[in-house]
Amino acid sequence: MKIINLINICLAFLLISSGAFLQTVSADSIRSYFYTQSNVFPQEKIYAHTDRSDYFINETIWFRAYLVNAQTHISDPKSNFVYAELINPAGEVANRVKVKKLDNVFAGYMLLNEDLPSGNYQLRFYTLYMTNMSENYFWSCCKCIG
Repeated sequence: MKIINLINICLAFLLISSGAFLQTVSADSIRSYFYTQSNVFPQEKIYAHTDRSDYFINETIWFRAYLVNAQTHISDPKSNFVYAELINPAGEVANRVKVKKLDNVFAGYMLLNEDLPSGNYQLRFYTLYMTNMSENYFWSCCKCIG
């Protein structure tokens, strides 16, 4: 019985390994797999900038965000809205705005309320499509509000 099991295992190993040697991978096949993957699961990349790095209470954060395809860096993503969030030092969302695309640019502003405590806040930008992946795909920066 042990000999039959050993023979079956050896035959299975030979069949599997011989199939692996028969496959050839060319540059064209790798390119086509990559092209198919990027079309089926496109990734967006976002970049944003603000008018200043430090703000006072009751001021306005003016910003612009740019959204591109992560592989080609061409402005062709399907998302029409970008979300901007202001996250307080405790990690909670203090403010969120939704900005619509206009001429391939997302320009908007965020009002800093008077009840906002002073501190170092994180300003984060993302699209709804990016929420399907991890937060590593979001764009964020630190802003001092005081």
